[in-house]
Amino acid sequence: MNENDMSENVSIETKVQFVEATIQYGLSDIRYLQKDPHLGSALKQFNLLSLRNENIRKLNDKLSEINFDKYFKLMQKAAELGYIQTDEARYLATLFHMVDSNITEQLVMNNDLEYETLWTLLVKKLLL
Repeated sequence: MNENDMSENVSIETKVQFVEATIQYGLSDIRYLQKDPHLGSALKQFNLLSLRNENIRKLNDKLSEINFDKYFKLMQKAAELGYIQTDEARYLATLFHMVDSNITEQLVMNNDLEYETLWTLLVKKLLL
């Protein structure tokens, strides 16, 4: 999905800018999936195969780890800037990763939810 490391590529001067950048970072994944319905089908098949094939499961686990790491880097940056407590970074990254993963799953299953509103509300409630 989003290959950019926002923690390195975005100029963030205020907490509000950081929150908005974090919202846009997560929304980019959502919008990418919404634009390409075939990607959702491919992800669905990949997830099913990972239940039956150990090598694919390991790859799926690695992709999940990469997704967590992107949020962890963001939260480390937030802590570095004084926007969150350092000891909160891993917990917040875990929450963002879990919600991002669940939104992805819901999109793949074609469930009609207000993903962008949900993501925006979550980020604002946790970071502001």
